[in-house]
Amino acid sequence: MNKIFILVLSTAVLLGCMRMVRQKPAISEPPLPTEEEIVVDTLSAPTPLEDTLMNLFVRQYRQELQKQIDSIKERVSLYSHLNFSENSIQYSNVLIPLFQRFKQHKYKPSQLIEIIHIGDSHIQSRLMTHPIRDGLQKIYGNAGPGYFFGFVVEKKKRKRSRSKSKTLQPQFQARAPLTQQLEIIGPPVGLAGFAAQPKRSTFDLEIPESLQLLDSSTTIQLTLFCDVNRFSFQAISLWNHSTPSVPFTTTIEPNALWKETILTPKYRLGSHLRMVRKDTAQPIPRWYGWSFQTADRGLLYHTIGMNGASYFTYNQNILFWEQIQSFQPQLIIISLGTNDGYGSPLQLDKWINEVNQMVSSLRRIHPQAQILLTSPADAARGKGKRKKGIEQYAAMSHELKRYCNDNRLAFWDFYRVMGGSGSIKQWVQLGLAKPDYVHFTPEGYQLQANLFLMAFFQAMVEHLE
Repeated sequence: MNKIFILVLSTAVLLGCMRMVRQKPAISEPPLPTEEEIVVDTLSAPTPLEDTLMNLFVRQYRQELQKQIDSIKERVSLYSHLNFSENSIQYSNVLIPLFQRFKQHKYKPSQLIEIIHIGDSHIQSRLMTHPIRDGLQKIYGNAGPGYFFGFVVEKKKRKRSRSKSKTLQPQFQARAPLTQQLEIIGPPVGLAGFAAQPKRSTFDLEIPESLQLLDSSTTIQLTLFCDVNRFSFQAISLWNHSTPSVPFTTTIEPNALWKETILTPKYRLGSHLRMVRKDTAQPIPRWYGWSFQTADRGLLYHTIGMNGASYFTYNQNILFWEQIQSFQPQLIIISLGTNDGYGSPLQLDKWINEVNQMVSSLRRIHPQAQILLTSPADAARGKGKRKKGIEQYAAMSHELKRYCNDNRLAFWDFYRVMGGSGSIKQWVQLGLAKPDYVHFTPEGYQLQANLFLMAFFQAMVEHLE
C-alpha cells in the first residue's frame, strides 16, 4: 500500500512539474548574429593559429613602421633648431578607427584609404603633400594621385601704375603654351580656388610628370569636375609623345552633380589628354579640376589648396561644399591659419567660430571621417631688416589645441615643432624658408612633410595593439 501511495505521489509531483514547465513563458531564442557581429566575435576570439599569425604580422608591421620612423629621424636630426619633443599627433586616440583600417589593409590589401588635405598656398604647391602622399603610399599602396586642378597657373605680369588702389585677388593666367588654349577665370571657383575655360573647341591638357604614377597594367578612373549645365566634350585620346597610345574616344555628358568618371583602357596614362568640344554653339564650359584614381586598392591622397585662403574663405565657397561631397575620405587634414593671422589683430573667439563652422560642415558631409588640424607656421612681415614676427600665431596655436581637445579632433602643432615665435628667421637663414618669411623652400616643405610623417607613424605604433 505504501509503495502504491509513494508511486502515485511521485507521479503527481512529476506531472505537476511538467505542467509548470509547460505553463512557464517561452524564452525567445536570440536572433542570428549579423555579419558584423560574426566578424567582431571572430576577431575577439581567434583560433590559436590565427592568433599566432596576427601576432607575427603585428610584429612585422611594427618593425616596418619603426624603420620608417628611424629613417626619417636620421634625416631630420641634422636640424638642431627643431623642437622634437613637441613633434607628436596630440589626441591621437581619436584616430584609432583610422589606424585600424590602415592595419587591416596592410594585413589584407582590400580597402581604399582616402585622405583629403585642405589648406592654403602651403598646400596648393603640393611641395609638402607630395612627400606625405609618397611616404604613405610606399607602405599602403598607390591608388592614384587624387585631386588636382590640372592646369599650371601663374600670376599675370602687370604694368606699373601710379594708382594706389590694390586688387583684393591677384589675377592669374595659364602658363605658356596653355595661354593660347585656356583662360583662368574668376568666381565662382571650385575646390582649388580656380576655374578655367577653354578658348577653342579643341585643347590639350598636359598632365604633370609628378602625377604620372599609375601602373601600366591598371584601369584609370578619371573624374572631371565641371559645370554640368554647360559641358559637352569628347576625350579623343590619352597619349605620350614618346610612345603614342591607341586613341581612346568617349563622350562626356555629365548627368551627376559636378563630375563625370571615365574608365580608360589598360594602358599607361599618357602625358596629355586631348579634349574636343562637341557642339561649338553651346556655352563655354567651366572646369574646376580633375581626380585620377586606379582600380587598385591602396591609398588615395587628395590635395586641395587655395592661394590666400582662410577658414572664412572656405566657409563662403559654395562650390567647394558641393564638390567636396564627391569624395569618401577616412581622414581630413586641415592646414589653415596663415592668412587668418597675417593681417590685422585677430579676434580669437570669432576665428574659432569660423574653425568650428568648417569642422562642423565637414563632419555633417563626411561623418565617417576623422579630422586632424595643424597649426599655422611662424611668420614675419615688414620690409628688409624691419621684419617683425607675428605674435598672434602663438595664441592661435594654443586656441586650436584647446578646440581640438574639446571636440575630439587630432592636432599637430607645427608652430611649436618648428621652434615657436621667431623661428621663421632661422628657417630663412638655413635656406628652408623664402625671403618673404611666410612660405618655405622645397627643402623646407620636404622637412615639414618628414616631421609630419614621423609624428603620424609614431602615433600608429603607439596604438597598434
